[in-house]
Amino acid sequence: MAGTEGHPLKLTGAIYDLQAPFAPTQVQIGAWNDLVVEANGTRIKVTLNGTLVNDYQSSRQQSGYIALQAHDFQSRTQFRNLLIKKLP
Repeated sequence: MAGTEGHPLKLTGAIYDLQAPFAPTQVQIGAWNDLVVEANGTRIKVTLNGTLVNDYQSSRQQSGYIALQAHDFQSRTQFRNLLIKKLP
């Protein structure tokens, strides 16, 4: 299993370096997972495999970049079916 080791502000489901997930975020290595990040105004919600794992009220600016990442060169991270849409 992956997703629960390391620093809590850098785990799957964290608002990176700001807020750790409040629910378990263990994921099966090698399995596809469904992650939804909703940034609507100052609120950021993260849902992992149908479970809300983070709900954060941000004081940061409301524009910027979308970035996908892996932590190190030994990590193998793949993405599929990416969808980005503007909320009403």
